[in-house]
Amino acid sequence: MPSETLEKSGSEASLDCLNQVVAQVRSVYAYGGEDKAVRMYGDALQKTVELGIKGGLAKGLGMGTVYLLLYFTWALLLWFAGKMVERGTIHGGPAFVTILNAVVGGMYAMILSSCPMF
Repeated sequence: MPSETLEKSGSEASLDCLNQVVAQVRSVYAYGGEDKAVRMYGDALQKTVELGIKGGLAKGLGMGTVYLLLYFTWALLLWFAGKMVERGTIHGGPAFVTILNAVVGGMYAMILSSCPMF
């Protein structure tokens, strides 16, 4: 899991820097090394930041694709139903019911596809 890797790398970097700074807290304080310790901690967290950016990008692209397909499906259904009503092949009520049936059927197909029994 990417989130476990992200947490692990962040906690390892934090623990490493913390151990070094706490072990040498007197010398850090005496020589004004706070800035160096903060810089070292920031450098250690750089890998965590990169993993977070990659994970966010992947999640965003995935959700964007799902919503793109969802809205294109709605647009196609509405356009096709509108054409059918325009030609007089079907009335508005049955067209609306057909659209909802297609959407609900798609949702149930998605739910069933993730069912471990099948």
